[in-house]
Amino acid sequence: MSLKHLGIFNQYGLSAHLTRTPEAQVADPTTVLVGELATAALLRHLNDAHIRCAYLIGRWDVCEADGIAQRQIVNNIDDFSDWYLRLDTWAWAPQSITELPGTTVAFGSQVVGRDGTQDSTPAQSDAAVLTWPLLLDMSDPRPMLRFLKKFALEGNACWIIDQDRWSSLPAGQNAQLWLEQHGFSVQTSPLDEGYTLYRCTISTDGYANYLRTLGVDADMINVKKLLITTEDADVHPTGGIGTYIKNVRALNPNSGTLLCHLHAPQAQMPARTVSPQLFVENITEESYFEGLGLVDTAQALLCLFPGLEAFEFQDYRSIGYRLVQSKCTGRLPRWLHLAVILHGSVDYVKFGIGDETAVNYGIHELKYGIKDAYIFQHVDECIAPSRYLAQRLLSEEFGYQLHNPRYVRLPFDLKLLPANANRDFQHVKRLIYIGKYNRLKGWEDFLQAIERLASTGKLANITEIVSLAPTAPSREQRSRIEKISPYRPLHLTHTELLQFLAEHRHDSLVVIPSRGENYPFVILEQLLLGTFFVAYDAGGAPEVVGVPEFVKTFFCAPNASALSKKIAEMLASAPAQYAPTIIESNVRALRRQEEINQHWSCSSARLPESEQPATASTAYDIAVENAGRALPPVAVAIPVYNTSLTFVAELFESLLHSKLKPSRVLIVDDGSESDYHEALRQLAHEKLDRSIPWKLHAQENVGLAGARNAALKLLDEPFIFFLDSDDCLLPHTLQDALFALLLDKQRVAATGFAVYLRASEPMVSGDTLKKADFWMPLGTEKARALALFENQFLTANAMVRADVYRDVGGWDARDRSMWEDWALYTRLAWSGYEFSLIPSPGYLYRTSAGSMSKTYSRYGGRRRLIRNLPFATPLDANVIYSLVNGAGSERSLLKGPALSEREAELILFIRSLLHKPRLRATILKLYNFYSRIRRKG
Repeated sequence: MSLKHLGIFNQYGLSAHLTRTPEAQVADPTTVLVGELATAALLRHLNDAHIRCAYLIGRWDVCEADGIAQRQIVNNIDDFSDWYLRLDTWAWAPQSITELPGTTVAFGSQVVGRDGTQDSTPAQSDAAVLTWPLLLDMSDPRPMLRFLKKFALEGNACWIIDQDRWSSLPAGQNAQLWLEQHGFSVQTSPLDEGYTLYRCTISTDGYANYLRTLGVDADMINVKKLLITTEDADVHPTGGIGTYIKNVRALNPNSGTLLCHLHAPQAQMPARTVSPQLFVENITEESYFEGLGLVDTAQALLCLFPGLEAFEFQDYRSIGYRLVQSKCTGRLPRWLHLAVILHGSVDYVKFGIGDETAVNYGIHELKYGIKDAYIFQHVDECIAPSRYLAQRLLSEEFGYQLHNPRYVRLPFDLKLLPANANRDFQHVKRLIYIGKYNRLKGWEDFLQAIERLASTGKLANITEIVSLAPTAPSREQRSRIEKISPYRPLHLTHTELLQFLAEHRHDSLVVIPSRGENYPFVILEQLLLGTFFVAYDAGGAPEVVGVPEFVKTFFCAPNASALSKKIAEMLASAPAQYAPTIIESNVRALRRQEEINQHWSCSSARLPESEQPATASTAYDIAVENAGRALPPVAVAIPVYNTSLTFVAELFESLLHSKLKPSRVLIVDDGSESDYHEALRQLAHEKLDRSIPWKLHAQENVGLAGARNAALKLLDEPFIFFLDSDDCLLPHTLQDALFALLLDKQRVAATGFAVYLRASEPMVSGDTLKKADFWMPLGTEKARALALFENQFLTANAMVRADVYRDVGGWDARDRSMWEDWALYTRLAWSGYEFSLIPSPGYLYRTSAGSMSKTYSRYGGRRRLIRNLPFATPLDANVIYSLVNGAGSERSLLKGPALSEREAELILFIRSLLHKPRLRATILKLYNFYSRIRRKG
């Protein structure tokens, strides 16, 4: 069996779900009521099974059953419809059985038989009971499945009741088969009135075997904390973050790894490590991190490994951005602990390089900075190995707000250290450079330093120079070294590197001229190995040592001149001068590291209790606060102007299939032709009359922005979802957007990805989602400065807080130019309001030749943007936009011919390929071929 059924890419809209066919029918779980006779029969089964307490999820006709000693019957449900919508989302994914809505039946401590006599066997476990339609109808049953697995693994049982009339599915697609595919052991019992009862259990050994059949390490069943990374020292040569991952996994049996190498097969993964290929393949890196890939993998892992409680990810390349955004908007559980390990953000790298190449940021680097700001502020915990990085650099220099920073020394598996190494120090005959062949790691400083030393004869006794780095130096660099001494560039695994250093430490000087390390493992390794080394007094390196006198002796200022002097000083020293200090430091470092490792080997998914956040996250508090309340009414506003009635009919159908039914639909006819208006009214009558209240409002044509503003005035619901008339909702669109706003009272608008809908592909497929055939903006107000260059906000198809939109004056309706949504979000962002993309398929966005992006004036769009920059006068705003998007800005969307955003993105993509020689040659050949055909035509 493949694990890909756990993800949305296999079948859109039915994540981890059975395939439905047009003839398949499923009862509405909010109206299903298990009758009195069936409920009584069920309770007798639970009594016979020695159940202590039964939690009946949903609607049940519970009465006193004869022959059963019931202590208490408690019903904690008023409106199951609202509760069901919460259950069908990740935000309210339950951790405890008491969080679920329904009826609690507490049996006696001694089981009473059907004849009234007491059974000597005491009640041993609890039971969760739910109806099959409840699971079958969910747009994403993985949150509920995860809970049922967790509940069963704690020694309890899950019971699912089904009835023939509740569902009609193709042969072979039944509850038992589906549950067994998810690791349950299922026993079937018939009940009266056509009911079937499925008793679902999971043992630890049984689930471990289930994982083995999937090709997954069975020890993942014990994992509480998942480390999400792009580097792993057990898989390939790597830097500090890969070493950290390897050490944590070695020391803590409750930690596992998701190694985000998209093409690495699971068979090559180390212990307690999973590959994304288990869940999705043939996906691009951009789609994985910027689109749905990583988020959906995380959701699938939560379902597969129900003990998971925490995710930790690196800050490098901001890979956890969509995860944090998902938790903030309800696409990950409120209880899930998200932590970022501060290691190598874009600002840290730029600051460390510190030359003219680091002055300006590219577009992708700016995006990393915005993502980092969002991550650092909204994550549950920022793990900081050094105060240099967290406090001095990120907080003070770059102004980031770090939520709940924790300063911890990092683990190191002492079993990795080679044994019985030579401690008899001799005069140095070998220089060993460790790092990478770039400026940040001090490679050029090292070259200049040894050239200076060689020119003064101070390297006369050096018989060999070695560099230990992941790649290889250039020919020119190799030539420079070979003029001084025999040279060996080595590319070693982490284990081989440690062995090499241990073997040669007695007659070598290790040089580590890194300019700004966070928590350099390479320094820690020298201390633990007891090597003779010199390094730069920069970054977090002095904090790793922790002894000022040692730093003063063996460290120097971060420049080539100081490095050459320090190397010369060490080479001139006799072994008797430095050996005692090195040995003493080695003993101290080993003792300290043993204490640090003990801290990291604790079984808790998070840090020890004394270092936990004092308060729960805002998202958790608000989720709990809203859990028992009725959901507020939501209206849908649809501006229409002569839109194809076929498209409008599809939109109405999507409203009927919405899991959250709107309280009202307002159709604003913005001056359509008179016969069209009547046809629109008739269509709404046919489609909506029986299910959803609706109103058709006619007005003179004022344009799309004006039509939306009219809806703001006419509707009094607190939340309004605006939807263009040629687009369609998905079943979960409204509930996702509403929950995103309920989770954060400061958020004024939210929506998911706009998935492109094409005439040739009327349905959304897994391939569409894997290819990320949709717009992927950052989707946060923090992108407000970058949005002066390109739109990084949301579309107008979003749910909004109506009162806020009225207060700010709604959309700028002065003219009918383009970018009215971009302009409004710009005004909101610079006025201090928050909004967010939801990392989930949001709605179907139809592209057509007559869209505004191809027909409206870009000059008018620019003027609209200028008017909506609240901190600047029109003159200043024009200067800012012109400078940002003027000559030299190759990617500007505000100049040039009237291209759509997707056309502009395609052009920019082709331009990026032209920088690669082979692809450039291929593209030019294709263009020449096209030109010849065009001339002949």
